[in-house]
This record gives sequence, C-alpha cells and structure tokens, in this order.
Amino acid sequence: MRTLVIGDTHLKFVDIVEKVEETIERWNIKRVVFTGDYCDDWRATEASFEADILELADWVEDRREEGLTVDLLFGNHDFQYLIGEPGPGTMIEEMRFVRDVLFPLELKIAAVVDDLLITHAGVTQDWADEWLEQTDDIHAIAHDLNAMLEEGAYDALGTCGPGRGGSDIPSPLWADLAELTSDPLPNIRQIVGHTPVGSCWKAPCDTLDGEPDIWACDTFSTTPNLWPIGDGSMLLVKDGVVTVAG
Repeated sequence: MRTLVIGDTHLKFVDIVEKVEETIERWNIKRVVFTGDYCDDWRATEASFEADILELADWVEDRREEGLTVDLLFGNHDFQYLIGEPGPGTMIEEMRFVRDVLFPLELKIAAVVDDLLITHAGVTQDWADEWLEQTDDIHAIAHDLNAMLEEGAYDALGTCGPGRGGSDIPSPLWADLAELTSDPLPNIRQIVGHTPVGSCWKAPCDTLDGEPDIWACDTFSTTPNLWPIGDGSMLLVKDGVVTVAG
C-alpha cells in the first residue's frame, strides 16, 4: 500500500488540498497520514481558523467514506486545545470549536506505516526510557503512545525540552528535530513533522548504536511575515521505501 505522509498544515489545508488530491491520484495513494498541527498560524483570524478546520474535517470524512485510510496525529498545537491550556499561538476562543469539529476525527499520537513510526515530533531514547515499557518494537511503541492518550497521560505526552523552551525531557509532541537526532531510538525508523525544514529530507543522527532513519516533513510552515520556509513537499512510503513528492 502506498502511503502519503503530510507535514504540519497550520491552517493551510484550504491552500494545499488541490496539491494533496493531485498527489493521491498521481501515485494511487491508499492511505494518508497527517503529522499534526492543524491549528494555529501567524495572523490567523477566527474566520480563517474555522474555515480551514472545517475544510479539513469535511475532506477527511468524505475521503474516508470513499475508502481512503486517513490517519490524523496530534501536534503540540492541537494538544493545547485538548488539555484546555494556552500554548504558542493558541486561540482560546476556538477551544470548543476544535473539540467539536476536529477531535471527533479520532486523532492519535502515533501511526505505523510499514516499518516506520510516525509521530508529530519523534520519540527520543530518554523519553522512551522514562515512559515506555518497550523501546525496540514500533508496533508496541505506537500502541503504548496511543494508549497514553486514551488514558489521559497528558503530563507525560506534553513534556517539553530545552530545544523548544522547556526544561523537561522532549516528548513525541515537543521534541525539536535536533533533540531527536541527537538522542534517537536505535534501529527505529521515524517520520516527524514539528520542525520546519526547507524540503522533506533524511536527517543525520548522532548515535553509536544502530542506524536510525529519521525523515522530517514539516514543509508548509512560514515565517511570522508569512514567507514560506519549505517547498511544500510530502513523503511517499511503499514497502518501507521513502521518497519525496514535490
């Protein structure tokens, strides 16, 4: 099954949906995984916020009805609406709207595609040692991460490290790419969003044990002046092979 992995959309789904549709058709995509951060953007208004989330929700529901598998993962921005606390860019007035429109789409923390673990920001060794029972099996890791969400283990899922202004162990919602690549899970292949990049790429890792394979795909983010940081590329995964779709 060929899968399309899409990085953080940050209220830009209205702008990218045509490109997403074209990519799905061109490559005969059967599954789509979004890495999270649907909410919040520089200079967002109530109208633009709600219009984009509604577009995403309608698209997901329609495509699922047509037989496309669509996985929505939590990003750190979306997570703030779940726990009801403000974070960077949180629009407090949209808390109820997000809970009513976005969360019924069954967001998760992790997904597995072939032999790749997909989360918003990635699972570091330090965080896994602290919170996970198994750290060498991606299916067990994904199961435990999603179970933590269902069980309300929000304190563990929301820890933030120095790379993003915190003082704790970076979690799968908050780990900066530099924190992930300096402390990766050995022999675990991962795809992440969260850290803006110019184009989807395989990030080099600092490790002595195993060869982790970390792909970064947050290519839709912009600067505060709304200049694009990335090229809008996405990732294609089939039989464990990852390629970049422009």
